Amino acid sequence: MLADSKIMSFVFTRDYDNARSFYEGKLGFQFVSQDQFALAVRAGSNMIRISKVQDFKPAQGTVLGMGSPGH
Repeated sequence: MLADSKIMSFVFTRDYDNARSFYEGKLGFQFVSQDQFALAVRAGSNMIRISKVQDFKPAQGTVLGMGSPGH
């Protein structure tokens, strides 16, 4: 059941404008929506929800990785 599900990623930001500029402008992801809960973008068939947090501290490791199909 879960093995057939699509993965949704969650990342955090302090600034929606900067996040959208990065994910949409730099990485080429497709803007989906923005509401009071999150900014949503699509990377291929994968959804990424970017939540705004006040006390954000960058992670010390990988939080989002991409690979080629089949890997």
